[in-house]
Amino acid sequence: MKTVSRLVRSVLVGIALGLLTACAADKATGKTPPRVEAFYGSTTLEFLRSPDRVEAFRLKENPHHGNPYTISESVTEVEGPIGVDPASARELSGILTDDQSYGWDYYKPCLPEPGVKLRFIRRTAHTDVYLCFRCGTLMDADTNRPWAMANFDPAHMKLAAAIKRIFPKTSESQLLH
Repeated sequence: MKTVSRLVRSVLVGIALGLLTACAADKATGKTPPRVEAFYGSTTLEFLRSPDRVEAFRLKENPHHGNPYTISESVTEVEGPIGVDPASARELSGILTDDQSYGWDYYKPCLPEPGVKLRFIRRTAHTDVYLCFRCGTLMDADTNRPWAMANFDPAHMKLAAAIKRIFPKTSESQLLH
C-alpha cells in the first residue's frame, strides 16, 4: 500500500511541476495560454496584446432599458473616454491575457452589471471588455461574436487597483455600478 501511495504522490507532484513549467514557459515565450486564447479568440487577443491605445469608461446600469443580456443596451457611459497611460495599458493587457487571472472552473449565477468598460484600439477598429466588480465577472463584447463571460476573481484586486488609478476620484462603490 505504501508503494501505491508513493507512486500516486509522485505522479501528482510530476503533474503539478509539469503544469507550473508549462505556465512559466508560456509567460517566458509570450505565448498565450490555451484557455485565454479559447475565451477571447485570436482577433480580440491581438487587440489586448498590442493596442495602439486603450480608453476607459465608467458605466452605470440602465434599469428596465434594453435587453439585459446585451451589454451595450444595459449600461450607459457616465465618464470617459479616459486615455489610459501606456504603463497601465500594458498592465491591463498583461492581467487580461494571463491564465492565472481567471477562475475557469466554476460558474456564478449572476447577471453582471459592469461598472467599467475598457476599449482596446488598433488603427480604426476596437474591442471592448466590460468589468463587473460586484460579481468579479468580465465580459468580452467583441462585435464579431456574442459576448462571453469569465470570472476574474484571482485578479480582482489587481484590476481594481489599476482601474482606481485611471479613475482616481471614483469611489469603490461607484465602480460597482
